[in-house]
Amino acid sequence: MKLSVIFTLVTVLPAATMVAQAAGKSSVPVPKVRATITVSPQALPATRLPSLEAAKKLPVARQLEIATAALNETRRDLRNPDLGFSLLISAAPRSREAVRLLAKGIVNNDYSFGANTGKVMNLLAKEAMRGSSSCVIAWARMQLGIDVPKNDALAYKWYRWAALVGNLRGIEETSLALLEGRGVTRDVNEAIALLDKLQPARRGARYVETASLLMQGADPDATARAEKLLLSAIDLSPERSLSAATKLSDGRFSAAAREKAQAVIAAAPKGGPISEEGKIARALWNSNDPAEIRKGVDMFAEAARAGDEKAVPFLAKALNRSGVPATMHDRILQILEPYADRGDMEAIRAVSEAYFVGRGTSRSFEKAAAYRKLAATQGDSEAQYLLGLMYAQATGVVKDIGQAKYWLTQSADGGYLLARSALISLDGMAR
Repeated sequence: MKLSVIFTLVTVLPAATMVAQAAGKSSVPVPKVRATITVSPQALPATRLPSLEAAKKLPVARQLEIATAALNETRRDLRNPDLGFSLLISAAPRSREAVRLLAKGIVNNDYSFGANTGKVMNLLAKEAMRGSSSCVIAWARMQLGIDVPKNDALAYKWYRWAALVGNLRGIEETSLALLEGRGVTRDVNEAIALLDKLQPARRGARYVETASLLMQGADPDATARAEKLLLSAIDLSPERSLSAATKLSDGRFSAAAREKAQAVIAAAPKGGPISEEGKIARALWNSNDPAEIRKGVDMFAEAARAGDEKAVPFLAKALNRSGVPATMHDRILQILEPYADRGDMEAIRAVSEAYFVGRGTSRSFEKAAAYRKLAATQGDSEAQYLLGLMYAQATGVVKDIGQAKYWLTQSADGGYLLARSALISLDGMAR
């Protein structure tokens, strides 16, 4: 067995044993690495869920279906965690699958178990020792401070344990902790190396989010790492290539990286036939000559002013592109703002960022928040994350921790990894 695995198991086993003993004095088996068993219960509309008393009279298999529906409903306002968790805790002595579903529910829901905390952690620890990586993840999740004192170091050890046995969520959470220095000494190289174990599409998505976090500072080495990650994301994940290219348009990156980004943006499908003027504008846009770039932007500006929506993405990128002088930003913003008001997502992102940093206009956090909320309500995970931060930090809006948690949760549910980290930090500040 590798030394790193031995070290991890030595550190986590005593902690799990103490939890199990505190909750119920039962012996905890030695963990065995194996594949996690999963089930696919039939979907049950949340609006047709039975009462707890009625559900407990049903066969265990049916109880698991009801609990799954109660905890995993896409709309959080339709979930019934009291019903779902109560059924799973009740069924756990008769069904190991109930414990695994309990673990999944913990990861996907913020919930306080109150007097049942010890019992739940005992169930998770015992199943984790039997090799269930999902229970390892859930046990780590409970160290974030809802029912027990927040312990980032212990959470990191359990996330790392899950990562070592190949759990994808464990890999992501361990990488993020290393990147932020949460519960462990910060190590960007190891954080990125861990992500290399993910499948290409998922790795590309995490590369984009990791690059976003690295770009928040002014460290040249961090910028260089972010550039490398974004370039890799373009090649790894077609679904994330445009997002990565958009970030690479930032003037902090190398000319070669920005050139590749602009090629990706230009090649992205815009829908509908391209006019001859549009082809000329794109050719000018792809030029390295600043004068030709400006001509291309002028053509896109005229097209967008005339109602051509295919020109909007180019104008949105022009606000950040090198070769586009600041004197053009004001006119570009005036053209984009009506599109943003009508719900064009590319325009909304560009306009919100322009107001946030004061590009082409006076800085206005209030207007930036309004446009980010417009994007957030349309389901944009990054906008939901940024809006949540604004509510948490009272930037352009009245401080509202409830709204901050709501938007960060929406973003996290959409798979935005940084939002999960922000939620953890927010919970820590609230205590």
